Amino acid sequence: MFAGEEPLAGFTSLRLDCLELCSAKAPFVAGSCLQNLTDLEIHSKDDIIIGSVDDSVQLKRFVAVGRKIRLGALMLSS
Repeated sequence: MFAGEEPLAGFTSLRLDCLELCSAKAPFVAGSCLQNLTDLEIHSKDDIIIGSVDDSVQLKRFVAVGRKIRLGALMLSS
Protein backbone atom coordinates (compact mmCIF):
# COMPACT_ATOMS: atom_id res chain seq x y z
CA MET A 1 0.00 0.00 0.00
CA PHE A 2 1.27 3.42 -0.95
CA ALA A 3 -1.03 5.80 0.86
CA GLY A 4 1.02 8.45 2.67
CA GLU A 5 0.27 12.15 2.54
CA GLU A 6 3.56 13.50 1.17
CA PRO A 7 4.20 12.93 -2.55
CA LEU A 8 7.04 10.63 -3.53
CA ALA A 9 8.08 13.17 -6.17
CA GLY A 10 10.76 10.93 -7.69
CA PHE A 11 8.29 8.17 -8.59
CA THR A 12 6.94 8.63 -12.11
CA SER A 13 7.44 4.97 -12.99
CA LEU A 14 7.02 1.94 -10.75
CA ARG A 15 7.54 -1.77 -11.48
CA LEU A 16 6.59 -4.34 -8.86
CA ASP A 17 7.46 -8.03 -8.87
CA CYS A 18 4.94 -9.26 -6.32
CA LEU A 19 4.80 -12.12 -3.90
CA GLU A 20 2.51 -11.10 -1.02
CA LEU A 21 1.88 -7.54 -2.24
CA CYS A 22 -0.96 -7.35 -4.76
CA SER A 23 -2.48 -10.55 -3.35
CA ALA A 24 -5.69 -11.19 -1.47
CA LYS A 25 -3.70 -10.66 1.76
CA ALA A 26 -2.41 -7.24 0.67
CA PRO A 27 -4.10 -5.73 -2.41
CA PHE A 28 -2.29 -2.90 -4.20
CA VAL A 29 -3.57 0.55 -3.21
CA ALA A 30 -2.01 3.77 -4.50
CA GLY A 31 -2.87 7.02 -2.75
CA SER A 32 -2.02 10.66 -3.28
CA CYS A 33 1.63 10.09 -2.26
CA LEU A 34 2.15 8.72 -5.80
CA GLN A 35 0.48 11.66 -7.53
CA ASN A 36 3.33 11.94 -10.09
CA LEU A 37 3.11 8.27 -11.09
CA THR A 38 2.34 7.87 -14.81
CA ASP A 39 3.68 4.36 -15.49
CA LEU A 40 2.78 1.32 -13.37
CA GLU A 41 3.81 -2.26 -14.10
CA ILE A 42 2.96 -5.21 -11.84
CA HIS A 43 4.17 -8.79 -12.36
CA SER A 44 3.25 -11.88 -10.34
CA LYS A 45 3.13 -15.63 -10.84
CA ASP A 46 -0.07 -15.66 -8.78
CA ASP A 47 -3.26 -13.59 -8.82
CA ILE A 48 -2.97 -9.80 -8.80
CA ILE A 49 -5.51 -7.68 -6.95
CA ILE A 50 -5.60 -3.92 -7.50
CA GLY A 51 -7.65 -2.50 -4.64
CA SER A 52 -7.76 1.13 -5.75
CA VAL A 53 -5.78 3.94 -7.29
CA ASP A 54 -6.55 7.44 -5.96
CA ASP A 55 -7.96 10.06 -8.37
CA SER A 56 -4.80 12.17 -7.88
CA VAL A 57 -2.70 9.45 -9.56
CA GLN A 58 -2.82 10.06 -13.33
CA LEU A 59 -1.61 6.82 -14.95
CA LYS A 60 -0.87 6.89 -18.67
CA ARG A 61 0.41 3.32 -18.84
CA PHE A 62 -0.62 0.31 -16.76
CA VAL A 63 0.60 -3.27 -17.28
CA ALA A 64 -0.36 -6.24 -15.10
CA VAL A 65 0.98 -9.73 -15.76
CA GLY A 66 -0.35 -12.49 -13.53
CA ARG A 67 -2.39 -15.66 -13.40
CA LYS A 68 -5.66 -13.81 -12.73
CA ILE A 69 -6.10 -10.03 -12.43
CA ARG A 70 -8.87 -8.27 -10.51
CA LEU A 71 -9.18 -4.49 -10.78
CA GLY A 72 -10.89 -2.15 -8.37
CA ALA A 73 -10.97 1.56 -9.24
CA LEU A 74 -8.28 2.39 -11.80
CA MET A 75 -8.10 5.55 -13.90
CA LEU A 76 -5.97 6.04 -16.99
CA SER A 77 -5.48 9.57 -18.29
CA SER A 78 -5.04 10.42 -21.95
